[in-house]
Amino acid sequence: LIELSDRNNPIIVAQAAHDAAIEALTSLGWQRNAAVTPAGARRVGNLLQNSFRISINGVPVRDAGLSVIIGALNGKLMAVSSTSAAMQTNAVIPSIGTETVASNLAQYLGDDKNTPVTSASRPVLIYVYSPRFRGLRLAYEMTVRQSSPPHDWRITVDAATGNLLEKKEMLEFVGGDKPASVTSGTILATVHPGSSFDSLITVGLPSALIMI
Repeated sequence: LIELSDRNNPIIVAQAAHDAAIEALTSLGWQRNAAVTPAGARRVGNLLQNSFRISINGVPVRDAGLSVIIGALNGKLMAVSSTSAAMQTNAVIPSIGTETVASNLAQYLGDDKNTPVTSASRPVLIYVYSPRFRGLRLAYEMTVRQSSPPHDWRITVDAATGNLLEKKEMLEFVGGDKPASVTSGTILATVHPGSSFDSLITVGLPSALIMI
């Protein structure tokens, strides 16, 4: 319960929401080394909504988050919801390094390996859900962009085996075939960064493609 005098204090509200999120991690069955990071806060009518991202040992869990809703009038916890069920992890330390992942990029690109790569991000550790293993896999994630034809791949590689877990096209093509070339520019949009409970912010859309 947040006292009446503190309900307009964003620091106290944020701390109360954080405490509720930590408690929810335990009640939902997440392991002891799981933690939450604030992802956004907003007020909708008489509700104070705070969203959090979940990590394990400091490694983010893809698409995993918590939403905490507190009543603005009574200061009481109204609801806590999760975007992902608690799952066990396969590893804490990767068996391969980032250099190995980067050097095997052509293998991960498969049929697209002969298309010139315009940029590739450094592989970063992340936990992802694997239907095959029915749990969270420690993995490397990197973004690879190609321009002719345009692609924006999200490459996910198993950090234990080096095998490709996912190669996902992040560009969405609407209204015809993929274009032969692209032009440069900046596209901005007002979005909820993590979930519908996050505060609206203006960001660039690196994976957007406008057909001209």
